[in-house]
Amino acid sequence: MDEMILLKSKLNKLKLPKLLETLQERLKQAIKEKWSYSQFLDILLTDEMDRRNQSQFAKKLVKSHLQVNKTLETFDFSFNTKIYEPILKELATCHFVENKECVLIIGPLTSTLFCVSI
Repeated sequence: MDEMILLKSKLNKLKLPKLLETLQERLKQAIKEKWSYSQFLDILLTDEMDRRNQSQFAKKLVKSHLQVNKTLETFDFSFNTKIYEPILKELATCHFVENKECVLIIGPLTSTLFCVSI
């Protein structure tokens, strides 16, 4: 138990306190699956990197003031009748990428186009 207290102190000094949240689970998993030391370290570092990426993304999302609850399903197509819903939904499937086709959207820059692009 003293080892965990020392480890917690060192991880805090290295600014890695969140690593402790998954450490016990990863230790058990490493023993069960007989990971090498390098595999174990790689998994721990990957966990930390994933946590940091998620945290940075969340901070940037808040800072952007975007309304993240908007989706194509909730978009009000009656707002602008010039937007043809079936074509837009087909574009959203990205089948044109699989088929190696080009897509060109031409029109005046409006708030509607901006909302659709978000």
